[in-house]
Amino acid sequence: MTYRPPYHGQGLAVIGVCLVVVLTGCLGGSFDGSQEGPPSATNTSNGGTEYTETMGPIPPMSEKTNAVMEELDEKHDRISSYEASITERTVTELSNGSTMEHVMNWHVQVKYTDDGVLTNVSRWSPDTAEKKSFHIRNRSAEITYLPDQNEYAIERYDRSRNTDRENPGYAHFRSYNGEYNIFDANPAELKRENAIEFAGNETVRGEKAYVIELDGNPNGGHKAYYAAQTFYVDTDTGVVLKQTAQKPHLDSMANITVDELEDPGDRSVRNDTDDPDDAVYLGDKTITTTYTNVSVNSVSDDAFTLDLTADDDVEVISDDEG
Repeated sequence: MTYRPPYHGQGLAVIGVCLVVVLTGCLGGSFDGSQEGPPSATNTSNGGTEYTETMGPIPPMSEKTNAVMEELDEKHDRISSYEASITERTVTELSNGSTMEHVMNWHVQVKYTDDGVLTNVSRWSPDTAEKKSFHIRNRSAEITYLPDQNEYAIERYDRSRNTDRENPGYAHFRSYNGEYNIFDANPAELKRENAIEFAGNETVRGEKAYVIELDGNPNGGHKAYYAAQTFYVDTDTGVVLKQTAQKPHLDSMANITVDELEDPGDRSVRNDTDDPDDAVYLGDKTITTTYTNVSVNSVSDDAFTLDLTADDDVEVISDDEG
């Protein structure tokens, strides 16, 4: 079976192009302390899916962990908006003994309203000449700036006729059921495949933070894609200040081959069934995400508007108003 990892940072693709990510599923759920490991899926030769118990039961959260998660849920209820500058640093070990590093920057503005979740998400890489792209979702439209074409793509919609629009699946967009959440995957499904534990307090850039650890099984399912994750959550506001994620070692998955030693952020990974003699394999991967310039309940509606001129190249993808 060839393993195809999700490419982090594709959230700002052209509107209408489906983003296939590992972190999908139904929304909702609460932390009730009961965590049962579901059977994992194994592909069979005839294309079907055979479920086998590879993970076993996940231990329930302790009373202290439950109490901390409930406290954070209450803090999240008081978040009406948040803003943060984000740096995501990925270090991948390779089978030839070397490593490769990739950095991606984000700026996220989010506001929760009766009209839905408003977002303004920018993304760029400081390691390349890649221009900054952004996606705005306001009360009436979704606007994407495509730097390669220097074009604005606009999809308008009528919220009175479509009030259940799903939240866009951008990296670092921590919103489920219209409110903030510390996890960047569906929390109800994630907790069924990862053991969750409160691991004490630490200080992150001068702020006191709760440390929440997730221990997952790489064969446990989609939400256990990472072997381990650690979240550092501000004790005052409940927002994430830092996150680390450890990708399982290649021994736990099918080999992934690449033609040459290149940055996966610059080219697509080629998955081969026949391993050439000079193949290089992706091994352990560590992702460290830091959040700076974090502010809560201070984002105005101006963040989700865009003034376009007659000289701007604009493509209106659809117009459902009327």
